[in-house]
Amino acid sequence: MVQLSKPQPVKQTSYKDMAEQFFTMPQPPRQAEFNFITSASFKAFGSYKIYPDNVYIFRSLLKRWNAFCGGLVLEENNLEEHLAQAVKVTGYNLSLQQYSVGGAPIDAFKGRYRLLFRGTQSQNRIAALLAAYAEYAGIGVKTALGMGGVKISFLP
Repeated sequence: MVQLSKPQPVKQTSYKDMAEQFFTMPQPPRQAEFNFITSASFKAFGSYKIYPDNVYIFRSLLKRWNAFCGGLVLEENNLEEHLAQAVKVTGYNLSLQQYSVGGAPIDAFKGRYRLLFRGTQSQNRIAALLAAYAEYAGIGVKTALGMGGVKISFLP
């Protein structure tokens, strides 16, 4: 007979602790590498996108953060666009990786995607906070079904 033990979180934090960490550190990280460990995709204009787009990445993360943060809302008109303009892609190694949901294939990607934070200190702090949050929330569509799993590494 197999007995299952009570699940233990691999990593645990709160929205308040995450925000405090990134808004009080002396200097925010300069770069982040997103390692998409499960297939990720974004849906726009009726079709799935097979490559990362910085606006879609930040929109996805902001939407989830603001829905669940309990009052620590990140609000500014077009914030996802401002953040996307404040970063630069400095490297990537991606591959097409379809994901099947109920037998229907979803065009998606997997792999590494590196961003340099080059905005104001405030923009860089928010971008880094959202990057760290991605490990908990996932990025893109169908995250509740296992898509968009990401591991983040901050680089000098």
